[in-house]
Amino acid sequence: MDATTVPTLRRHGRPPRRLAVLHGGPGAPGMVGALARELAADGTGVLEPFQTADSIAGQVGELAATLRTEREGAYVVIGSSWGAMLAVLTAQRHPDLFAQLVLVGSAPFDRSGGEATAATRRERMTEALRAELDQLQAVIASSDPARASAAFARSGDLLLAIDHLDPIVDHLDVVAHQLEVFESVWGEVVQRRDTGTLLAAAPPLRCPVVVLHGDHDPHPLAGVVDPLRPLSRELTVQVLDRCGHLPWLERGARDRFLSGLRAALVPSTP
Repeated sequence: MDATTVPTLRRHGRPPRRLAVLHGGPGAPGMVGALARELAADGTGVLEPFQTADSIAGQVGELAATLRTEREGAYVVIGSSWGAMLAVLTAQRHPDLFAQLVLVGSAPFDRSGGEATAATRRERMTEALRAELDQLQAVIASSDPARASAAFARSGDLLLAIDHLDPIVDHLDVVAHQLEVFESVWGEVVQRRDTGTLLAAAPPLRCPVVVLHGDHDPHPLAGVVDPLRPLSRELTVQVLDRCGHLPWLERGARDRFLSGLRAALVPSTP
């Protein structure tokens, strides 16, 4: 399935749906599907927007348009990885849509955090895994779209073992692996992060922010929290013990994460 055939939204549970869960990647729609279904199991209405735009501004506009079209009031938005970053960037530009931000395993907002993430991942790799990932990167850089897309998908699955202590799956449940979206959007993130312009000109956040971060997540917590503190008047941080990047996939931390997440959610407003 390519980007043109990816749906813009999945709805879970019954209306009103004032909880939205954002996928990471960028370019990995569907990866938070299991979390969205879990949250909807108790009757909560949940939106799972998919992003397909190939720029930061495009994805911000795409997400805002989806939330505004559904318009179930101000949303509690849970963002995972890149989805956490996207939630922050969108909340700064469209504050009326957000009642709360919950950032789960956010990627770092600063250059040093990005460098630390890469270094930690390399340190955790076996020699064989490092060689396979290097080979996959070479394929991704090739001009064969089908082989590059398959290599992109395989790379994401291999990172599960690096980013987690004991994941309950060996692959991500992704609707479409959007390599071109990833390269374009993440390339822009890295460029803006390296030059300090990702958050510098953005306005403060008006809603409460909760950061949930595993202590085994290769993304350093400081790279998330330190850049956000000047932007948020109400910032809460919870570190999950023995937990990796996607807590709902971490066998030993899954139940603790879901319990803590539900407890942290504020009631959204009409």
